[in-house]
Amino acid sequence: MTTMKVAALVLYVVGFALQMVGAYLVIQDVRTSIGNMRRLKSGLADADEAAAEHRRQITEMANKPRPFGLDVAMSQLADQLADVAVEQTGPAAAKQRRALLTYVTAQNDISDRRRWVAVGLLLGGLVVGFGGNVLSLFPL
Repeated sequence: MTTMKVAALVLYVVGFALQMVGAYLVIQDVRTSIGNMRRLKSGLADADEAAAEHRRQITEMANKPRPFGLDVAMSQLADQLADVAVEQTGPAAAKQRRALLTYVTAQNDISDRRRWVAVGLLLGGLVVGFGGNVLSLFPL
């Protein structure tokens, strides 16, 4: 083989290797993001279940008979505050906040440096492969 062919082949192999490593790192980033999103959805579903349970408990308390005519006042108050209690101060709100915080923190666990290294490897592989293509055009 001539020197030009060997050089072109080396450039092709190096370019391909850079692209494969970069693609692997990008795929890992995507898989991590997908896993984080699934955990977020699961956490939000748990929060919805907690909200439904909290609403059920509030409804039970509102329907309990109370002495001294407080039943009307308490049921009206429970009706007015039930949604506020469930959505803002109940266990569902805490679970939602926890799920969102976990998601945001997990997304930031993937370092920006690793992301840019992956992109750089992909682009570097393209440039080296292009160099191999150009080199292969020269006469032997």
